[in-house]
Amino acid sequence: MAKFYFEPKQCKFIPAKYLYGSEDKVEELGYVDFLGKGQYNMQSYHVLVFEISSSEHTVVKTKSDGRKNAYIMQGWKLVNEKGSNEVLEEYLGGEINE
Repeated sequence: MAKFYFEPKQCKFIPAKYLYGSEDKVEELGYVDFLGKGQYNMQSYHVLVFEISSSEHTVVKTKSDGRKNAYIMQGWKLVNEKGSNEVLEEYLGGEINE
């Protein structure tokens, strides 16, 4: 199972393997653990992002298809479909902030 951390300034999802050993510093490095500490069940959720400004984004997860559709109608972008551990390539990051 894959775990990702969210980088809200660039709207990128970073695979946890890039932050291995730095789990305690995730927030210090500017990332959000949107699944929760010790949670690797991304396939259980639809994951969506919303642009607040050009340099700030937010992320939400939901199990409900109805809520997913409501978010999309409000302008949120679907990044991960429930049942998958994959993030759309345009939202995938591979470098960490230093």
